[in-house]
Amino acid sequence: MELADALSLRQYGASPGSHSHGHFQILLGLVGVLDLEVEGRGLRVASGGGCVIEPGARHDFESAHGSLCLVLDSAHPGWARCMVHPAPAAHALPLARYLASALQQGQPLALQHGPALLREAWLSHEYPPSPTSPRRRAIDWPALRQWAAGQWQHP
Repeated sequence: MELADALSLRQYGASPGSHSHGHFQILLGLVGVLDLEVEGRGLRVASGGGCVIEPGARHDFESAHGSLCLVLDSAHPGWARCMVHPAPAAHALPLARYLASALQQGQPLALQHGPALLREAWLSHEYPPSPTSPRRRAIDWPALRQWAAGQWQHP
């Protein structure tokens, strides 16, 4: 049976020992700094940062002064695309803060759709920015006034 996406708020402190999961684990830092070792490679998740731990990767963590993270446990294969991005796009942090609040308040729609929105926000730098309106030429106000003044005299 496939794991359903599960969002949670977790406080980290001393290291409980190395472990692994059969699913992706996505961490977004909200408060403090979380030090991780994933498959022998060190990384740090500070407030506003994040990481995606792939299924089966052995990892350990510790936070010397405590940290709070939004954690998503997910078997969705779309998270594999997020592995190539070392950190979430800027849109992910405000969403993570909202989802943390939604968790505390038990808001069902946010919890149901949050994992998909989080993945989309993480990947938002892959999508090209929407095209801006083409630059228009400047209005020649004196010429327009002169033309308008000439038109007022004719019915």
